[in-house]
Amino acid sequence: MPQIVQIILTIVVFLIIAGATVFLITSVISLLLNVPYVGTSSRELEVIFGSLSLKNKSTFYDLGSGDGRVVRYVAKRFSLISVGVEANPLLYLYSIFLNLIFHSQYVHYKLARAENISFESADVIYMFLFPKLLNLLSSKIKKECKPGTIIVAHGFKVSGFDEFLYNTMPGKPFNTYYYRLNTPQDDV
Repeated sequence: MPQIVQIILTIVVFLIIAGATVFLITSVISLLLNVPYVGTSSRELEVIFGSLSLKNKSTFYDLGSGDGRVVRYVAKRFSLISVGVEANPLLYLYSIFLNLIFHSQYVHYKLARAENISFESADVIYMFLFPKLLNLLSSKIKKECKPGTIIVAHGFKVSGFDEFLYNTMPGKPFNTYYYRLNTPQDDV
């Protein structure tokens, strides 16, 4: 076998092993933090955010931002200041790396658990989290968010938010629930 072919095969094998190792380490960290990573597809993003009319000066938060695709999508589509909050340090670093490639001046990331940040500046919050974490965050969000803040919960309803629910978008495999805080439903 020619030497160049051996070098190329060695590089390919190394990249496959490195990728698998990073994936396994990321998965283990996510499980230890009790926040497994499940990405939202581009097609789902179009459906989830297609019905929202968001103002240019709004601030968007993605709690559990994973690889940052939702943050980058919203920043690009709506020109919003978009903040990804991620507890997994490897996913956080990967998000920053991807933003270097797909540069957006509107994108920012925070390495933190969602329950440890302030939501006072949020105009829109997107959450694709398990019910246990949604329930943990619900009272904090109610307390800290300003009236009119939109909450988009993909996958699971937010406990105690029924009075703020203004739309449910059926989807496969997950429904998406839209809430507007501190706003009577006949005003929505």
